[in-house]
Amino acid sequence: MSKYFRTRDAAPSGGLYRFIGYAKGDRYDPLPDDKELVLPLNKDDHFSAIKSVGRPAYWKEISEGELGRIQQVLVKRHITVNRENIQTWAAVYARRWLKSASEKNNL
Repeated sequence: MSKYFRTRDAAPSGGLYRFIGYAKGDRYDPLPDDKELVLPLNKDDHFSAIKSVGRPAYWKEISEGELGRIQQVLVKRHITVNRENIQTWAAVYARRWLKSASEKNNL
């Protein structure tokens, strides 16, 4: 079962966390900037609000399986596997997921 975290919660472990929606108002609009879609946090760091719009948000940890798939994409594309590139590609996938979720909610 997935655990979601809200702005100001403390991260239970170090890792990458992706934006999954705003806590108040329209869940996905406006979408955060690319650099705000994925947060690298250490254990006990606090989840921040989306600074570009000043709104609290919900976050979900990116699983080991998701990170493994992102690393496979980087290797296939001959891109260096490092934390920065993993975070960038995690944001690409987060944006795709958000677009899909937003479209489903607008039906």
